[in-house]
Formats: sequence, C-alpha cells, structure tokens
Amino acid sequence: MGSSSSTLKLSGDVDNTNRALVFVKPHAIKAIPFVRDFLIEKEITIVKEMTREGPNIEESIDSHYKTLYEPAMVKEPKTLQVSEETKEKFKNAFGEDWDTVLEQDRVKNALKFKELYNY
Repeated sequence: MGSSSSTLKLSGDVDNTNRALVFVKPHAIKAIPFVRDFLIEKEITIVKEMTREGPNIEESIDSHYKTLYEPAMVKEPKTLQVSEETKEKFKNAFGEDWDTVLEQDRVKNALKFKELYNY
C-alpha cells in the first residue's frame, strides 16, 4: 500500500499576485481538515486540492524542498549568486552590506555553523 500526500493550492488575491503551494506529508494526512479550516479562517482562498499517491511520495516532496534548503545547508556562501535586489534586502534586514560580511567571512552555511558552535 503506497502512501499519499495532499496538496492545497492557494490564492491570496483576486489578481493572483500572492500564491502558495501547501504540502501535507503522508504522516500528517489527518491534519488536512485543520489546515483547510485555518486557511479559510484567514480568508485565504483554496483554488485547488489534489492528492498524489505512490510509494515514493515523501522522497518526491523532500527532493522538491532540497532545492530550496540546499544553499543554506551545504553550499559555501561565496559560491551563491546573490542579486543586487537580494543584497539590498539583506542590508535592510541586517543593517550590513552583504559583500562586506561575505568578505569578512561572517556568513556561514548551516553545516559550518553547527561545526563552529557545536550546535
């Protein structure tokens, strides 16, 4: 028997400028009514619900998220291509210039942070 995963596709605005894709992993499948009620309570429109089934659904989801978390986990910060817009957001958030903190080796990926601080 394969596991399954439900996906809720959301839209926050009529003009569709804000969208989200929500994965509910197989071990949390009973939480779907809670997730649905929470989103409706927050006046978020659910555009589409769908279910994917198969023996490798968790691996599929993990693989999807790997592309998002890999830069923060294992890539060296100096190898990342950071746009000028993102650098500006960094400066607004932290009050420091991205290139400066990178040059001073004050930006770490998660694995390096763990190693340095025994976290």
